[in-house]
Amino acid sequence: MRPSVQVTLVEQEMWWRLRDIRLAALTDSPDMFGSTLVREQAFTEGEWRRRAQRPSSFLASRSGQDIGVAGVHEFGGTWTVVGMWIAPRARGTGVVEALMEACEAVARGSGANEIVLGVMEDNAAGRNAYRRLGFEPTGRRDRLHGGRRELCLSKTLVSREEPMPPSRPLLSELKLVPVDEAVLDELIGVAMSDAEPDDVTPPLGDGWTTSRVEWLRAFHRQRRAGLSGGDEETAAIRTGNRIVGATRLHRSSIEDPEQLEYGIWLARSARGRGLSHEVLRLVAARAVALGASRLVLRTKSSNAPVIATLRRAGASIQQGCDGNVVGVIALDTDAHVPATGSPAAVTAEDGKSD
Repeated sequence: MRPSVQVTLVEQEMWWRLRDIRLAALTDSPDMFGSTLVREQAFTEGEWRRRAQRPSSFLASRSGQDIGVAGVHEFGGTWTVVGMWIAPRARGTGVVEALMEACEAVARGSGANEIVLGVMEDNAAGRNAYRRLGFEPTGRRDRLHGGRRELCLSKTLVSREEPMPPSRPLLSELKLVPVDEAVLDELIGVAMSDAEPDDVTPPLGDGWTTSRVEWLRAFHRQRRAGLSGGDEETAAIRTGNRIVGATRLHRSSIEDPEQLEYGIWLARSARGRGLSHEVLRLVAARAVALGASRLVLRTKSSNAPVIATLRRAGASIQQGCDGNVVGVIALDTDAHVPATGSPAAVTAEDGKSD
């Protein structure tokens, strides 16, 4: 099975990765860009750092190797995909789809209902790839230096409500896994392409800003010691070979160590498939292993799916002072899951660490 594609938002300290793949793109496809290899080889580290700070540039990687790059920026009120390039060995393997999904998520999160890009008129493979992704010619052609023409393509953006691929995941395919660096990169890619920013992070600007991504990365890194070394731990939700969200367990009171607060976010495409209930069962088993007898979840009163999950789990539902709903679940402390120093990988098959 081919490893999954990880899409990562470029940060300033990743400048050298951006440089290397951009120069590889200019070497492989010198006629497809409005710049030249000689020009960009002369850029200083400072220039590459400046470029890495631009909002919403993405790298695609597989098995630790960068294999694609793209950016999306707003020009004159229009969100435009720029600099798309896929390494020859990775073409036709879903990389362009993954990068485009991240770019579209940024535009959609900023309220755009359309996204555009340019492709050389003589680049038949590129035109066909973008057409498969829903882009159509606008009729505009720009003449570039040297007489070549660039076609403008556009795509109408719609609300992402598509279901996950057919067939509900088997319980044995559902796991909670530690958020190491590889998982963290994948988790951030899923969040940016398939989740509302405010569902995942505190309000930190409109859309998936660099501040949001930095916050999310730091949030998970700082909790790797788990509840044995701090007051909170996180885990990623994996079904099959896909990361589809994350959970957290928080000890809110030293005076009441038997109560843990629970949080979860799921990718839009993973909702409506019964995953929330199964994830809650795994989290409850983990909480029991940590010595808890009660699990608390706070949510908005308008969040009907989560409230339904709480009721199904037998939670006591209360209205909080802030207008939100608080669900309290009494845990079955006879169930036992071996506790470890950090979040273990827990499967839905038997509720045990693997």
